[in-house]
Amino acid sequence: MWSSTKFDPIFFDRTYYLGPKGKEYVKVYSVLQQALSRAGKAGIATFVMRNHEYLVAVKAEAGAAANAA
Repeated sequence: MWSSTKFDPIFFDRTYYLGPKGKEYVKVYSVLQQALSRAGKAGIATFVMRNHEYLVAVKAEAGAAANAA
């Protein structure tokens, strides 16, 4: 994990806000958001949107998890 202050979002094309897929994922989403927030870290991940895979940074921001592609 990277310190969330080590990179500037200006270097990313877009910011997307993440949310749980359904009610059964609320606890997992909450644990991820709280862990990122408490640690002040950002994770690196991939996700697929519109049949295209993106490398993203995931960090907690204003009570939500956000990813920058």
